[in-house]
Amino acid sequence: MITVQCHYDDGNMITTSFNGTEDEARVYFAGQTLNIGRIEDNNRTCLKVSFARETEIHGRRYMASNMRLIGEGRKWADVHYYHPFLGWREVKNWDRITQVATTLWD
Repeated sequence: MITVQCHYDDGNMITTSFNGTEDEARVYFAGQTLNIGRIEDNNRTCLKVSFARETEIHGRRYMASNMRLIGEGRKWADVHYYHPFLGWREVKNWDRITQVATTLWD
């Protein structure tokens, strides 16, 4: 199971799980028009597919995307943690962001 981020033509981005390879996810999502509406239909085209990496630290699941180097060669990423009742929440602690980015860095 991989974590896929689909970036739509209206600027929205949705993160979802996909049971397959990265190549299969690209074929499935990229360029496809998908209904992302919750109550009413909202058909949008997926323009870009990216993949998030996951790790577990001290019993908590973390997901990182947009991995990059910032000033002085520091490893950085957009990091979220999984809360069992609230879903994915953004991490705001800089030390934890650096730890997750360093752990998942290739």
